[in-house]
Amino acid sequence: MKLFEKYNLTIYDCTPDFSDGEVKITKMFSRVKAREILAWIDHYPKQIHWLVIEDMDLSNDLVKQHQIQTDTMIGLTEIQAQKAIEYFNQ
Repeated sequence: MKLFEKYNLTIYDCTPDFSDGEVKITKMFSRVKAREILAWIDHYPKQIHWLVIEDMDLSNDLVKQHQIQTDTMIGLTEIQAQKAIEYFNQ
């Protein structure tokens, strides 16, 4: 979160949780994450620019076009944060 603050970024909202019991037990959240993201996009149809910062492979072509995939062990890097800023400043 400090990196977000450094660049004066805030988190607007979060996705719904479609995780069922099996997903929570197996921790296979990537099975539902793309659907959760697309449900959020459907809920806010006027959003033109949206970006997903996520360490999981979301296995969805539309979501991948809007994803900055982070490394699970490192998190969001300054280079990736700058890429996100540039994306929204287009």
